[in-house]
Amino acid sequence: MTERDAMRVGDAERDQVVDLLQHAVGDGRLTMPEGRERLEQALTARTYGDLDKLVADLTPVLPSMADDVTALHPFNRPLDQVALPGESALPGWRPEDPLIISAPFDDDRRVGEWSLPPYIRVSTGLGDATLVCLEAKAETRVIQIEVSGGAGDIRLILPAGWAVRADRVSRGLGGVHIKVPDRPAPGAPLLELTGSVTLGGLVARPANVIDRWLLRRRQRRRLRALEA
Repeated sequence: MTERDAMRVGDAERDQVVDLLQHAVGDGRLTMPEGRERLEQALTARTYGDLDKLVADLTPVLPSMADDVTALHPFNRPLDQVALPGESALPGWRPEDPLIISAPFDDDRRVGEWSLPPYIRVSTGLGDATLVCLEAKAETRVIQIEVSGGAGDIRLILPAGWAVRADRVSRGLGGVHIKVPDRPAPGAPLLELTGSVTLGGLVARPANVIDRWLLRRRQRRRLRALEA
């Protein structure tokens, strides 16, 4: 056993392996019984050695989790190899046609597996806008998000390694609270925020215990759906 094998892991490392195992079941590399057994072991793993043995036979180029845990995320493919702005007619690929996330009266919550194009506009009125990016796919290395906050809050819940810069956001009574780095980890995106908030606040933070619990519950539901 190496020194790294004995190092303790946390929820972030367990979640990375759970993601990989679920996709291995989905694309047929693992059978349902194999996937179920390994998922149960991943959720209770204590060390890197415990996790490494669960994914050792899935890919010959699996990187060391201690070196770059973000590399295991199923959506963290090389961002410089994806489509460039202007190549897609979908909203969010041109500055004049951003993806709009709006909460004028009711809350707008994006969660699960969804895509962040390079241009996004987030606005609130009385409702809150929450972008849960723990399973999201960043389409480009830099994502420009224009915020327009009313009475509701704007929340960004981000995976490890994602970064936010909000120096160009005008602050209101609710304030701006950025609890993630302003420089991304290798392979992770940078979210550049502009605009303003007034009565409500703007928060960008990593996942907490509740977020991780909800993430694992969604993952278990998807696994049960595959088994059905």
